[in-house]
Amino acid sequence: MSYLEARAAKHSARIHASLAEEQESSRAKDVFLAMLGHELRNPLASISNAVYLLERVDPASAQAKFSRDIIARQAGHLSRIVDDLLDVGRAVSGKLSLNMQPMELGPAVEAAVAALRTAGTLQDRRVDCRCAAVWINGDRTRIEQVVTNLVRNAVQHTGPGDAITIQVLQEDRACRLIVSDNGEGMDAQTCAQAFDLFYQADQALDRGRGGLGLGLTLVRRIVEMHGGAAGIESAGPGKGSASTIRLPRIAAPRTAADRGSPAPDRSRRTIVLVDDEIDGLLSLRHILEGDGHSVRTAADGLAGLEAIMAWPPDVAVIDIGLPGLNGYELAQRVRSSGQPTYLIALSGYGQAEDKAKARSAGFDVHLTKPADPERLLQLVSQAGWAG
Repeated sequence: MSYLEARAAKHSARIHASLAEEQESSRAKDVFLAMLGHELRNPLASISNAVYLLERVDPASAQAKFSRDIIARQAGHLSRIVDDLLDVGRAVSGKLSLNMQPMELGPAVEAAVAALRTAGTLQDRRVDCRCAAVWINGDRTRIEQVVTNLVRNAVQHTGPGDAITIQVLQEDRACRLIVSDNGEGMDAQTCAQAFDLFYQADQALDRGRGGLGLGLTLVRRIVEMHGGAAGIESAGPGKGSASTIRLPRIAAPRTAADRGSPAPDRSRRTIVLVDDEIDGLLSLRHILEGDGHSVRTAADGLAGLEAIMAWPPDVAVIDIGLPGLNGYELAQRVRSSGQPTYLIALSGYGQAEDKAKARSAGFDVHLTKPADPERLLQLVSQAGWAG
């Protein structure tokens, strides 16, 4: 073969390899979109069925409670799907932000496990959690997300009565978090690709395990942003698996033992709610009034400004995407008037730049929809003490 023929053959091989890679990437995305449709339609179907039942039964009946529980559970599931999709998008584009500070790893692990227990995720599993006292420099919310995703992955690959063990171990200059199980295990290829974006091991048509295959991708990205590494091992199908993350360890702050969280002061406030999404506006009004607060509402920016000026509230909870006058403009006008109202942005826009823009406009805090009602109630009740 001549030199030119060899170069042409090499070039052709590169082209074929590139095309094969693009086809595999396209196939993975097609599979992912199909899975996304499946994962979204199932909770929507459950919510639709529950609403149908609620319209036909006594609100105080067991069936009504059953329906409300379904709606709450499936709404939470949809919220997690949306959060995972947004977080993966930020992670891939390098826009995932961290709030780093010294933190003890064990309490964060235990809090994540406790939340999963409360949600019923760990039902019928034998869970053992053992945490050494180690400190890291980390974002507690993201670390709890890592733990949650690892434990959820273990739950998906185990059955009733199976064991899940969660350990925090101290090493010389690092620490390890290990989530192991005695479940179905995996082959070497699955171990090697488990943290890849869009990757899922083959599943039957019923997709009994569910999920979008994003959880472990987020785990790896968050851990790497903390200066650590993530991996998974298994002795093979039917022999369980162990997910391990390694993080740099720091010395415990001397004042750590003096820190504590005071109980929230449920003080009663006057509140103006501004949101053009009527169901969200009215449901939030019921939540706040149920906690003893006095609430007025407005469905657009100008009406919200008028309400705040005519009835100066302690707190205003304001959507960003408002007609007439958007939330940023509304906050700027309130601040220009000299009003001391505590301003809470409540928006579907939740990226770092959105939060920074809210602060620049004069908001005291930014919450992303759907906000945890307890978190919102805590902010409202403590607003008079802020700053």
